[in-house]
Amino acid sequence: MSAARSARIFILGFLLALAGYVTNQKIELTTADLGRHLKNGEIFFNEGIIPQTNFYSYTHPDHPVVNHHWGAGAIFYLVRQAAGFGGLSLFFMAASLAAFLLVFDLAARSSCFEAAAVLSMVTLPLLGSRSEIRPEVLSCLFIAFFLWVLWDLRNFRRWRWVLPVVQAAWVNTHIYFFFGPCLIGLFLLDRLVGRQGNWRQDVKHLGQAIFLCAAAAMINPAGPRGVLYPLLIFRSYEYRLFENQSVSFLERLNINYSPIANFKIALGILAVSWVIWFVKTKRLAAGRIILSLAAGLLAWTAVRNLALFGHLSLPLMAANFGLFFPRAGQDKSRWGESWRFNRLAPACFLAGIFLLTMSRFNPEPFRFAKKGLGLQPGTQNAAGFFVRENIQGPVFNNYDIGGYLIYYLYPGRRVFVDNRPEAYPGSFFKDVYVPMQEHDEAWNQADARYNFNAIFFYRHDLTPWGQNFLIQRIRDPRWAPVFVDEERIVFLRRNGPNRKTIEQFELPREMFSIKRQG
Repeated sequence: MSAARSARIFILGFLLALAGYVTNQKIELTTADLGRHLKNGEIFFNEGIIPQTNFYSYTHPDHPVVNHHWGAGAIFYLVRQAAGFGGLSLFFMAASLAAFLLVFDLAARSSCFEAAAVLSMVTLPLLGSRSEIRPEVLSCLFIAFFLWVLWDLRNFRRWRWVLPVVQAAWVNTHIYFFFGPCLIGLFLLDRLVGRQGNWRQDVKHLGQAIFLCAAAAMINPAGPRGVLYPLLIFRSYEYRLFENQSVSFLERLNINYSPIANFKIALGILAVSWVIWFVKTKRLAAGRIILSLAAGLLAWTAVRNLALFGHLSLPLMAANFGLFFPRAGQDKSRWGESWRFNRLAPACFLAGIFLLTMSRFNPEPFRFAKKGLGLQPGTQNAAGFFVRENIQGPVFNNYDIGGYLIYYLYPGRRVFVDNRPEAYPGSFFKDVYVPMQEHDEAWNQADARYNFNAIFFYRHDLTPWGQNFLIQRIRDPRWAPVFVDEERIVFLRRNGPNRKTIEQFELPREMFSIKRQG
């Protein structure tokens, strides 16, 4: 084995290790959607039901829901049953690495291995912005696979019949399934504009692929409504989520979200690569241009898409900068036989410097304390206390902790709310959930309506109404704090059915101090 080949294997191993590291974190079940996904999977396999209403909640149990990620819940449940939460962490890392490998292969084939390796250092930190186990990782994998198949039309001819099969799985696992036909459409447009080679046959095959993928998307429990759901989901979205906010919105509020610095650097490099492409070729690559614009726009308008931008931008940048490098399999005589090897050392040096720089801009993916497999220590303690003491509801909980309660308490107890704005009427958040935490009058009205006996709250809720609510309940003599840990707090009504638990576990109010966050 040549020295250059050995060095490339070493660098690829390093990149995979780095990708695994930045996408890994211990499972934070308290504020994650994962608990609900696992419960969906459990219900599917044990009862043969795909939930189509909000039956986890006692406030709006009949509200219709398009369960667009039920398949992801089924997959997560099977993995958890077979290998525990540690195995679920490994599964997420494996899916993330597979997506990265596919786009890295495209980048290396579009330029050269060394260029792809250096550019990966720009995009890898972005992957760490979505290191929580979500169905979204399957969309990243499927998008990477579609790109890998479509990028080279010779590859497409071999793999095109697999795309509808993947599309059928995709529509049942994550709402980004519409990217499948859209990606095919971009490459079809590229062939129509370029009209090179056997373009008519390519257009025909790409058109067939769009039709078959569109038909495959109909294979979901909600049928046509499920296909149209990406257009409908925000109709009654009355609760603002951090992940759906734009870069400019967060900057206006002076919110220091560190991945934005990485994104701006990557976006700038992508823009420079297109300037170089136009200057050198004077050609229009319509499909890739639109894909670049779409990837940048998606990430800019919703920070949840920063990791997706990281995947998409790598092969796009490499293809443009590939004008300066010999591609894989290309004659390298004019570069010298040792071209690749001679550039491995400086490439590694520059990549290492960039990595150190990025760890300063965006330290979150590199924090060792959050790394590991399985659940965060102590995750089960609060729910275990609740079940062990047989605490009676109804329970009032905040938005963040809903998935946690669904996982540990359903079906014995249902939640007031969970982290799915689309599963509740818009008026519920605007007229009930937020006001009852802001104003005592609204809280008393809701309390009279629902007759709460317990409060189960994520105590690092950064919303102004959530912080105000906790302060008021600590001061409220009608409610007794009985459990608190790093993330969760439980209150019980003094004159309710949980009096014995209060007598045994009430916490002194002096142990609580008021410190607003955010």
